[in-house]
Amino acid sequence: MTPTTPNNEKRPLLAGGRKLDDLLFVTSLDRLATNIGVSAAKQAQAVILAAGQGWLDLGTEGKSVDDAVSKVRTVLKQKGYVGVVLIGGLDVVPAECLSVLDPSLRTRVDEKLRKSGGRGDSDNFIIWNDDCYGDKDGDRLPELPVSRIPDGRNAALVMTQLQAVKGTVVLSTGVRNYDRPFAEGVFLRATEGKGKLWVSEPTTPGNLNSQSLKGSLYFMLHGSDTDSTRYWGEDSEETVEAVNISNVPDSLSNCTIFLGCCWGALTAVPRASKYRVGDDLAPKTDKDSLALAFLRSGASAVVGCTGTHYSPDAEPFTYFGQPMHVSFWSGMRRELPPARALFQAKQEYASQLPHGQMDLLSQAVELKICRQFTCLGLGW
Repeated sequence: MTPTTPNNEKRPLLAGGRKLDDLLFVTSLDRLATNIGVSAAKQAQAVILAAGQGWLDLGTEGKSVDDAVSKVRTVLKQKGYVGVVLIGGLDVVPAECLSVLDPSLRTRVDEKLRKSGGRGDSDNFIIWNDDCYGDKDGDRLPELPVSRIPDGRNAALVMTQLQAVKGTVVLSTGVRNYDRPFAEGVFLRATEGKGKLWVSEPTTPGNLNSQSLKGSLYFMLHGSDTDSTRYWGEDSEETVEAVNISNVPDSLSNCTIFLGCCWGALTAVPRASKYRVGDDLAPKTDKDSLALAFLRSGASAVVGCTGTHYSPDAEPFTYFGQPMHVSFWSGMRRELPPARALFQAKQEYASQLPHGQMDLLSQAVELKICRQFTCLGLGW
């Protein structure tokens, strides 16, 4: 029987009432309340505690990522949690502004770019990263999967995500950029040829059947850090709009979404490379972000990058983003929760670095890919 309130309203249940592994939910209740209201923040806390899950309120402290991580690490050492779920945007639970290059490698990369006159990374190899909250021993590498429910300053988004049902493991459809043929192989491998991957161009928001966006979805398109309401494909001469926020269905229950789009999982501005300590962070909302709109519609998880994505352009396409995509969908087919599927994909990706690309810049790119993918939503 579904629990009800005295007014016969259905009581919200964590994960729709599913039995979850032992997870630690982390937020600053005060800062979350500022974004979604005191009543909604307390309701979120009650739903989590009623399910017997771990709870950590960072309080008014924990504004710096170092302070927040220290508090989380102390709790993780006290109990055998198997994952961490952050509740709130980057202004509620801070992310790490992470340089993926150590000082020595950065010096070598900068020197090579100066000598060659080549174009560097748009993010300067600096990205927002949540892995630090799964780092139990302080070695700067996570031992546990981490997901984040961004609040988007919308109580309904948070409550929808807390109640998200398990996402289907079956990849059904998606849209790829005309100039990213490697995605076809990823899709066919994940679906065993049973799905349909649309191509843009010719696919545009006007001719994309939004009702076909069900099951689990794969988007391999251009993205932007400032305009998250749309993704782009291209024809032979220029980029063309492929998907926009009008294409998001009212319900994406059971849906897991993977985004191979630049800044696809960026939930606030500015991007990490433009952030300076003390700057205000402006959270994106479900009105101006496809990723958050997917979550608001009930997707179990949205997995994507907080920086620019890199795609292979030469066969057999087994480098840059491709191995991460393949590993994630492999984990999903093994019925892993999205947060764990991404965690294991990152471990597998890291163990195989570099993926046949031995030049210095390619190695730097792959270090970035390994760290910048993140899991948004409940993810479990």
